[in-house]
Amino acid sequence: MRIENSLFTEEKQEFLKYQPRPFIIIKPDGSHYLPEITQTLEENRIQITEVFFIKDWEAAARAIYEPQLKASSQDFNVGFETHIWLTKYLFGNCALLLLVNLPNQKDDLKSKVIVVQEIRNQFRKKFSASTDGTFVIAVNLDRLVGKTYRGTDKRKGILGTFQLNGHFRPLTGENLKGQWDNHYFKYIHTPGNLTELRYEWETLITTGIIEKGNRIEKEEWRLLQHLRCLIPPSKSKGV
Repeated sequence: MRIENSLFTEEKQEFLKYQPRPFIIIKPDGSHYLPEITQTLEENRIQITEVFFIKDWEAAARAIYEPQLKASSQDFNVGFETHIWLTKYLFGNCALLLLVNLPNQKDDLKSKVIVVQEIRNQFRKKFSASTDGTFVIAVNLDRLVGKTYRGTDKRKGILGTFQLNGHFRPLTGENLKGQWDNHYFKYIHTPGNLTELRYEWETLITTGIIEKGNRIEKEEWRLLQHLRCLIPPSKSKGV
């Protein structure tokens, strides 16, 4: 996804003059952990310098992950589409962008990307209930309408439980039959490397996410953390 410079607003052109900055995106499923995300950053001496509102996480995700979606298998694409559907169904479609500063790191941008990625992994390990087997989220692909949810190699089956004796006991109900895909929550997104940072930084600017109209003031950011909410009052109209 690219837009010719002649189509840019002056504000976008101004942002593109700056070197890409490390950032973290709080996904819709991360809303419950806003204070914990801030605490994790503070523990690692990382400063949040600016916060931007992302009104349409689905559109942003499609733009950010566009290279991966083009290069990946149909199975990956189906998983992406299903996860977008699941996230919107459970948590809505808003997100937040945090620009961060690493004052104790050398100026090497590559090193900063690695540090932020390590903190992302650290945070996910703290809240791993959807990945460590505490609870499982299963979506029946057969029940989702549209060709975007087709084309995986997952077998059809029925949900059930394994007994201590090793026997499988299927749960009752016709709605439990189908092609099941399991999912988990990642809560936050960060670029995986310097190439991804540069691509995603430009994408966040050209899609209009990094702009003055989406900036969230400190008072509202503190309020969002208290409420564990991703929609600031000043941006709530039309959401």
